[in-house]
Amino acid sequence: MIGIGINGVDAVSELSKGSATGFYGSLLPSPDVHGYKSSQLLYNWVTKGEEPPKFTEVTDVVLITRDNFKTELAKKGLM
Repeated sequence: MIGIGINGVDAVSELSKGSATGFYGSLLPSPDVHGYKSSQLLYNWVTKGEEPPKFTEVTDVVLITRDNFKTELAKKGLM
């Protein structure tokens, strides 16, 4: 079994386990990039009536695993 998810912060408890499990890693979005894009879409919706798309592609992500999650979360100020 291999499990991969999105939103790396939610995976910390799984990645912190002492022995490997079926969970391999998670995609960590960039809070500054995705927060800005989300705020921009909301602003345009409220001020210009531009409804945001139903699906927004998540880019600029980092795969975090047991080996790198502490370093990668620290880079984003999340640990």
